[in-house]
Amino acid sequence: MDSSSLAAVLFDLDGTLIHSAPDMVAAANWLRAQEGLDPVDEPWLSQYVSRGGAGVVGAAFPEASQVEQAELLGRFLARYGENVSDKSCLFPGVADLLTAIEARGWPWGVVTNKASIYAEPLMDSLGLRVRCAALICGDTLPTRKPAPDGLLEACRRMGVGPGVCVYVGDDQRDIQAARAAGCGAIAAAYGYFTADDHPVTWGADAIIQSADELPPLLGLAYQSGEPV
Repeated sequence: MDSSSLAAVLFDLDGTLIHSAPDMVAAANWLRAQEGLDPVDEPWLSQYVSRGGAGVVGAAFPEASQVEQAELLGRFLARYGENVSDKSCLFPGVADLLTAIEARGWPWGVVTNKASIYAEPLMDSLGLRVRCAALICGDTLPTRKPAPDGLLEACRRMGVGPGVCVYVGDDQRDIQAARAAGCGAIAAAYGYFTADDHPVTWGADAIIQSADELPPLLGLAYQSGEPV
């Protein structure tokens, strides 16, 4: 990945831009309480957030049958939808990162498998939707990541080619989608993944441990935490 040729940045949402695990874990523990079960540990359950609601429910109710999990998922999503942004926040360094990207004059966008009914209010709550040039949700197109279609559509909306865009995500399918689209690929190792996930094997151009590590990779200069 040649940073001198970049002109736009795309991000995954949960686990990359936004620390959304607290609200998803809260919904899962509410559901467990409804079922007469003790809460699960938030850091442990957070590792499944990038797998979506089904992944969270599956981890929170491992002994439930497939039919039972489908019913639980419906209740989980209803609860989560009512509290989608109670505790969610930007990851450390993301606010300055987005400011630096905008100061450079680059468009940025989000490609997520999260449905728009959850992604849009979550983005709105943090003032992000009015700033991003493209928001592609899990129900925007017929396909979702790891298919490249969402990234390609985001590039089209931003008015850039995929070859001058980099995609940042915390799941292997993010890297797969970026590769298939012809974008640069950066793995966010500060996001949500289990011990069975190994970012070093995903084939990303780079792996970052925090959002603060991204500006140098993109050729964005900082001075005292502010873009220059």
